[in-house]
Amino acid sequence: MSGIDLKLEYKNCYKASSKTPVLLEVPEFNCLIVDGEGRPEEAGFEKAASTLYPIVYTLKYSFKAEKPEKDFVVMPMEVIWRLDRSIKRFEWSMLLVLPDFVTRADFLTTLEQVRRKFNPPLLDLTRLERRREGLCVQMQHPGPYDGMNDTLGKMRLFASEKGLKIAPDTHDIYLNSILRTKPQNLRTIMRAIVLN
Repeated sequence: MSGIDLKLEYKNCYKASSKTPVLLEVPEFNCLIVDGEGRPEEAGFEKAASTLYPIVYTLKYSFKAEKPEKDFVVMPMEVIWRLDRSIKRFEWSMLLVLPDFVTRADFLTTLEQVRRKFNPPLLDLTRLERRREGLCVQMQHPGPYDGMNDTLGKMRLFASEKGLKIAPDTHDIYLNSILRTKPQNLRTIMRAIVLN
């Protein structure tokens, strides 16, 4: 796939060791976001994905046709999880990072195109937002998602050893798809903001 690839431009944000956590400064990114609640296997999660992807691909192909120098690679799905483990409640924000040149006007024009062609379920809840996380701890989790708490434990220990504390929310970047990848081959970057 051709085009501007932000994964290459921001390698430190989209590559991580599965052996050792790292501290990194995460810059501000232009993000397409929709919020929801529930587990990944529930309907809301699928509705969010089926809303974001038509928007991002419509943007991509519009730029490719009209301004080929601004064609871009679609970034991996990212989800910021806010979990209340005491009541097993899952709230999340699903996002796709976009190049900085995508403006609010581009976004609004694309929403109307997507509404006419696909009319996905959460279109009116989707927003374009600039988001900055700042100092974070990051590590790659290899394999099935049910082992992610172990990786988070390593990240917390790493932060603690440096006299730091990380937020309870995690930001997961899914480098491959559970629909097309064997569980043992899944790769997920886990990120947590360092608290002041």
